[in-house]
Amino acid sequence: MRPRLSLVFGLLCSGAWADTTPQAGESLLHGGVSTRVVQGQTLRHEGHNFSLGLGLYGPWPGLAPARGVSVALELWLLDRRFDSTVPASGFTQVDGRMSLTSAQLTAGLRYATPEAWPLRLALAAGPGLYAHQLTVTGSQWGLPVRSDARSHTLGWYAGADLILPLGTVQLALSGRHWSSHGEFDPITEGRQALEMNYVGVGVGRRW
Repeated sequence: MRPRLSLVFGLLCSGAWADTTPQAGESLLHGGVSTRVVQGQTLRHEGHNFSLGLGLYGPWPGLAPARGVSVALELWLLDRRFDSTVPASGFTQVDGRMSLTSAQLTAGLRYATPEAWPLRLALAAGPGLYAHQLTVTGSQWGLPVRSDARSHTLGWYAGADLILPLGTVQLALSGRHWSSHGEFDPITEGRQALEMNYVGVGVGRRW
């Protein structure tokens, strides 16, 4: 009798481990900091940064979810602060505080390893729409002055997630690279290349 019970228990455990029922979609809420953010002539010496993102991932239309290919939609809010001092029109003195705020909407393709794996890897890439705002504070004849410049542009991104599934909940260690540019006249001269790198953690669920 004992061997039968052991055999049944073993089959139940192996069946739960090898469950490959395809999920309809996934979500991840990201939060973290970036490593090297901006490669520009003016935006240097970053002193503070924070990133918050929400990702939704659903199967590619007409392709079975078990293939691992999905559509990836991500919305990110990024805040960067720099201690650079830049010349700006209308300022008699610039106090060196400069911030770059970005809202980023990206859409791409994502490939993830099978859901039965104890640790999954997901890779994604695609285009993105970027809205940047550069803010400089200073003074003019002893009075505080603030100058804002906005830039909207297209760009691209690539990223990876290392996912630990815990039932329908999942934890992730994530990395992203965003590439875009901005023109912030009259605060800066010419086009600024914005190459942003992110490393952070995420939590989400499958449904």
